[in-house]
Amino acid sequence: MMDDLGIKLISTFSGTVFQECVRDEKFKLDCTGVTLDNRKVSIEIKIRKMTSDSPLAKQGVFIEDDKFSELIMRKIYRDHVPLYINFFDKGNTIAIWRLDKLPDEPKHENKRIESEVYGKVVEGRWLLPIDWAVIYKKDEEGKWKLQKRN
Repeated sequence: MMDDLGIKLISTFSGTVFQECVRDEKFKLDCTGVTLDNRKVSIEIKIRKMTSDSPLAKQGVFIEDDKFSELIMRKIYRDHVPLYINFFDKGNTIAIWRLDKLPDEPKHENKRIESEVYGKVVEGRWLLPIDWAVIYKKDEEGKWKLQKRN
């Protein structure tokens, strides 16, 4: 679940793509909202501590299996648009993947991680290339501007 910083950052994006975006306390996802053209969306938010043009970001970003599945299930059963949103550059760049419109199947991998609660576990995750995302950046006035369509 996203902390308040993620919700604050996504609220700065309201009016660009969303009419509203509210925290989804009931489910695993960060928020739900409505787009400017009145489509319902389910959103998972991630704040990255890197620049959007860093070598690591250019390799792609990961989304965990359970989050990916929850977003796709909401598309199937509720007709919500499934969005994975990543903030880069201290909140000045936003990358948006529409998971039901990816150009190809993303690469999947299982990674062994150390959990404080469960010990060593294997977690599945999907790699989303940055080239598949729509990119917005803040201009000098702090307004979001479209930089790249996918």
